[in-house]
Amino acid sequence: MALHNDTSQRPTLQVLEVKTIASADRHRLLLSDGVGYMQGMLSQQLNGLVEQRLLQSQSVIKLNEYICNVVQARKIVIVLNCEVLQSAREGVIGQPVRIDDQGQLISGAFAWQPPPPPPQEPQPQLQAYQPPPASQQLTAHLPLPMYQPPPPHPPTLQPPATYQPHPPPPAAPYYAPIAGTIAPVRTYLNCPFHEKDVCKSLGAKFDWDRKAWYVPAGTNIDLFARWPKRADLCALNIP
Repeated sequence: MALHNDTSQRPTLQVLEVKTIASADRHRLLLSDGVGYMQGMLSQQLNGLVEQRLLQSQSVIKLNEYICNVVQARKIVIVLNCEVLQSAREGVIGQPVRIDDQGQLISGAFAWQPPPPPPQEPQPQLQAYQPPPASQQLTAHLPLPMYQPPPPHPPTLQPPATYQPHPPPPAAPYYAPIAGTIAPVRTYLNCPFHEKDVCKSLGAKFDWDRKAWYVPAGTNIDLFARWPKRADLCALNIP
């Protein structure tokens, strides 16, 4: 498992779970090497893999390009480029347990298990039509019964049975939200040219007038901690 910024490795991992963050148009992952698992985040430029169902829960991928960031003392693997080796696979590889923020397996922790599917309602069973016995079938020589008027008072109605609600589905596993410092205004960065693609994949934009990359207001600035700020442009306080 990649736990440091040594991106020379190209590990092959299994995606235990894919969770969509609709408000941010991002996808959170649980990455496992068969022994331990940790949280990850898929770059926005790879969202098409999830939308086309090429990347889903229990898929096997190979990381070609990634970085490790620390957000609120929690290590997050940001996948920038990957190759899907096996799109659909039944079962979890190994018995992975959670890895703490120092990169060590949590002693005594239970192995990860996929959440159970929600219970399904039983389908009604259709019975084949059974004709009535011969003694009850109408024949041409039998007279029709005479009309009987209804009774003067309707029969007593039985109260309906008490409604029994279905049990709620099992709660989804809790993941700590990835939060950080939110930039109130534009934060300009000193990003080298050869790292512009990485900066862009994290959500940065380019200011053509000032020829510099910046973090838009309302974005988590902790994801861009590897690049120093441009104090001369940040002093402009552009919203």
